[in-house]
Amino acid sequence: MRYNLQLLTIVASIVLSISTADATVGYQLNDIGQYELGMSGAIVAAPGDAMTVIPNPAGMAWIRGQGDAAAEIFNPTRSASFGQGDIGSHTNIYGLPALGWMVPVDHHQLFLGGGIFGTAGLGVNYTQQPYFVPNPIDSSKIIPATLNAYSSISMMIMALGLAWKPSSKWSIGIALDAADESVGFQETTSGNMSNGFPFSAGMNFSKSANAYGIGATLGVVYKVNKLVTLGASYRSPIFFTPLTWQETNESVPNPVTGQINATGSTGQYSMRLNYPQQIALGIAVHPTQKLLISVEGQWINWNSTLNNVTIYGPWTQTGNITMDTNWKNSWIGSIGMQYIINSWLVLRTGYSYGSSPISKVDLYSNLLAPAIVTNQVTAGATEKISRHWQLTEGYMHAFKNTARSIISGTDIPINTSLAENAFGFQMNYIFN
Repeated sequence: MRYNLQLLTIVASIVLSISTADATVGYQLNDIGQYELGMSGAIVAAPGDAMTVIPNPAGMAWIRGQGDAAAEIFNPTRSASFGQGDIGSHTNIYGLPALGWMVPVDHHQLFLGGGIFGTAGLGVNYTQQPYFVPNPIDSSKIIPATLNAYSSISMMIMALGLAWKPSSKWSIGIALDAADESVGFQETTSGNMSNGFPFSAGMNFSKSANAYGIGATLGVVYKVNKLVTLGASYRSPIFFTPLTWQETNESVPNPVTGQINATGSTGQYSMRLNYPQQIALGIAVHPTQKLLISVEGQWINWNSTLNNVTIYGPWTQTGNITMDTNWKNSWIGSIGMQYIINSWLVLRTGYSYGSSPISKVDLYSNLLAPAIVTNQVTAGATEKISRHWQLTEGYMHAFKNTARSIISGTDIPINTSLAENAFGFQMNYIFN
């Protein structure tokens, strides 16, 4: 049983109860840690800290042994119109942590590293009142109601990686990625009918459910010469266990008439949300000893995991509820630059463009997942505090993007917009 509702692409927050993430393509973080943030994500061929174990574990062979701890403040600004005026999300400030480390197993060939990272997220929390809906009994009349629209995914990856450097020219690496995701979502309308009798309709799975998954990342770095370095990585899909909820009285209203298309009784509801495979290719160039320019291209296979979402459960009608979210694959292009001012100061800046996985014709199915930002600029710096300690900062601005459409089969306009800012600090401790 298929429904194309504004309810869901179910995507949302980030690690450890955080309700959103850093600059995103789809619901994936563009950057992990402040070095990568300052370079706008273009580091697959230009590793700079222990966070490289996530985008390219082969990069561990080209950095000094170190431990990194990052803390970031993220500020997304988003709004939506469900056909009855713009409303803003109630939560706009979040914190984002990341921890990474790398040590040489021997000083020439083997390197071990890992960490705990938030890697994905995007979400909203909307309340609109009054929100006029068709009368559930007489669809020719409308009545005031309250709309509650909420979506949340928290995703954390714990990675353990090994890099091998057989010569001074190249290295290969592999990382095992163990992941935890926490998902909650809701879209309900409630109110009183003209006779005073209360009503409520929609899906309410706002109590988060957890799932556990596993995947792997493979990477390579090749130094062509002193000026040019190439990098590539492949991240496999992360396959998760099912998410489950124990709920009662779920329903799927028709988005135009308000009539109930499907109802669910008390029992267990479940769904599966895997994480997509992706490929990254990069080139880093050192025109001078002080200047680094890194360019990267990335492909994310969203269509394999979010073409549709099926919710299994005790639905009273035959079959299960499948929502067509129709996400497309994303292409990302990034460029980052680093310049060494002197022995204690390094400056960075970058730009990236990522195609939105949501087309205008599918906007109605994805109003709770405004994964539409495409352009971001970044800046960053590192200061050497002592022989072992460094402080790294990063800033990101994702430019506001607004998408507009109409509800299929009606003349009701809908839109959603999203802009993002982030700023963070990172402490780096160099072991030797």
